[in-house]
Parts: sequence; C-alpha cells; structure tokens
Amino acid sequence: MKTTTAGRPIAVHAFSTRNFAPQERLDVWRDLVGGSYTLSADPVGFEAEARLAQIDGMIFRSMTASVQSVGRTAAQIRRDGLEHFSLHLNHAGYCFSSARGDGVLHPGEISINDLTRPFERSAALERDSIVLSLPRDAVERIAPQTSLHGAVLGGPVATLFATHMQMLASRMAELPQAAARPLMDSTLAMLGAALSTYAPDTKCLDAARALAAKRHIRRNLSRVSLGPETIARDLRISRTTLYRLFEAEGGVAHYISRRRLAAAAAALRDPDDLRSISALVVAFGFGSASSLARAFRARYGMSPSDFRLARRDEPEDFSGAAYAAWLRQIA
Repeated sequence: MKTTTAGRPIAVHAFSTRNFAPQERLDVWRDLVGGSYTLSADPVGFEAEARLAQIDGMIFRSMTASVQSVGRTAAQIRRDGLEHFSLHLNHAGYCFSSARGDGVLHPGEISINDLTRPFERSAALERDSIVLSLPRDAVERIAPQTSLHGAVLGGPVATLFATHMQMLASRMAELPQAAARPLMDSTLAMLGAALSTYAPDTKCLDAARALAAKRHIRRNLSRVSLGPETIARDLRISRTTLYRLFEAEGGVAHYISRRRLAAAAAALRDPDDLRSISALVVAFGFGSASSLARAFRARYGMSPSDFRLARRDEPEDFSGAAYAAWLRQIA
C-alpha cells in the first residue's frame, strides 16, 4: 500500500559531533547552525548534538552543546536576508545585548530575536535547549504593534508555552505530516497567549515605524511602482527617515526585493497554490517573468519552475546547507 504524504511522519534529522574527530567538531557545528550567526566556543572538548524538523512553516531545533556564545551582525543581515523570528528556550540562562539594551535570560525563560536586527549573547551551556524559527508574517499577525526583538517571555503563561515547545521537540519523530499545519496554528496561539502578558518597551519609535513600513510593503508587493517615494508618501514620513529605518536591511529597495522573492518562494512551496508563474509575477510585482527568473537563479540557483518541484522533496542527506535552505524558505 502506498503511503500518502499526509500519513508519513514528519522528517526528523539527527546530528552529532561525535561522528567527527575532536579537532573538527566545532567547525562542523558552525557549518550546521552557525551560517547566519557568529558562534564562538572553546574547541577543546567541544561537543554538540541536535535534532531538527520542519513542521509546516516553522523549524524546530533541539540541542545540547558545550558552552558557546552567539551573535548576529549587520553584515550577516545584509548578506543572508533572513527575516524570521527566532525563539530560544534555554535551561542555563545567559546575558544578552540588543537594540532594546542589555538583559538577562533566566533559566526556563524564552528569548525572542528578530533576525533583521543585530544581537549578541554571552557564552552559555546548551542543555536540551530549543530554538524555534517562525515566519515573520505569522508572528506579526498575532503581535502587529509590538517590537519583539530582545523580548524575554517569563511567567505562568510563558511557562505553559515553554512546556508546549518541549513536548513538540520530544515527540517530533512521532508526528504525522497531516498534523503539521494544526501544530503550527496551536504553537502560534500559545505564543499569542504568552505575548498577551508581555509589556513591550513603548519608547522605540523607530522600531514601531520600521514595523509599520515593513507591514505596508508586504501588503503592497503587487504594486510594481512600490518604492521609497510611494512608501514615504503613504506612511506620511520623510524619505530621509525611511532610508534610516532600512539602513540595517541594506536599503528600502533591497528589502522590497527580498520580500517579493520570499513571497514568491512561499507560493511555489505550497502544494495547494496552483497559480502559474506568470500569475505570481503579477501578484508580487516583479514586472516580468524574466525578472522573477533572474531573482530565483541568483538566490536559489534554479528557475522558479525547478524550485517548485524541488521543494516537494525532503533532502536525503541533511547538512548545514539543507538547514540554511529551510531558514531561507521562511525568511
């Protein structure tokens, strides 16, 4: 009997540095998870293991690793274009620095990082830690007016959410593909409940303006004329202010191009989205099929049609490149 996609379990990929020589372990760990981060650790005695799974539009990574520090720079942000939110549940605790200022994550709390903004985390042990990557659009639907970068979730409701994350991570290999979308919906609902008790910093005017501008861009991708002049006019801010808000993104035009490409890639990944390539050109404001094709070849090394076919298959051999491809899919 043929097993349907919905009946198959969610693919879980396991990784351990124990399969490598001691002097290679830190480097191979960096290759797997550190491509979009600065990752520092003592190579002597370094060990790490991880389990990774893609559940609908979210990515789970549970891991245990030697003490390591993690950060993300403006240069990395410009280079890789990742835009999702990363939630980190850590049982050791650590100090961190972001645009929100310096802070402390206590054991069992959840930190949130916006990958379009730099951050730095002090060295900490990873013991059954969980990193949850969520699409920007999904998070901003439940927290539309909140700047979440550097936020720390604690308290009773956040503890329930942490338990939910732990249960998903521990049962990943048993979950059927058919449950992927409901599981993502329930995870977002739990995050929304945790955020309902979070008191954001209301002083970050620039952060709020940037959020509004990015939301406006995503809602108007079909407009070929979308650009700094039209955005500034629509939001009633000066172009100088708009340019400043998008400095870390590599500029307004660069951000628009990335969002168009990410939206088109999401549509091509979705097996229920049957729109033609020409329809996607119009829907996301590429102007022409050749513009869309050039963008895909530059980013993914393949045509939009080939991308649509390739996304339907799980990679047989999981690697840092495969994990990076997952993250680009939810950028």
